[in-house]
Amino acid sequence: MARRRYRAAHRLGVLAAGCLLGIVLSSQMTSADGISGCMHRALLSSHRSALIGPWMASPVPIRATPRASANAVAKLAARVRVAVRSCDGTWCNVEVTGHDVGGFVRQSALSGVYPNEKIM
Repeated sequence: MARRRYRAAHRLGVLAAGCLLGIVLSSQMTSADGISGCMHRALLSSHRSALIGPWMASPVPIRATPRASANAVAKLAARVRVAVRSCDGTWCNVEVTGHDVGGFVRQSALSGVYPNEKIM
């Protein structure tokens, strides 16, 4: 009986994490609020994005260069979406989605980028 269940699950494409694969793969995702679920590959983008962390109580500055003493180009409220160009483990080069604003944000202020993650 257990073998039949395995074969049925295998035909449906059930991933070990619980995501249904079907014909096209899906990915396990975690939201900024910590809710996990599966998302169909067709809904995913190849462009990396992140949110200004919902835990940020005050606006986060986008700096002209990756230094805390650099001039602030803009300030972003929590949950604002940004496109991630690159990260060095401490700072991320970002662009505000839909606007002509870009610069550097501390990596710890972003949801969607792992701590110390390097993105080239």
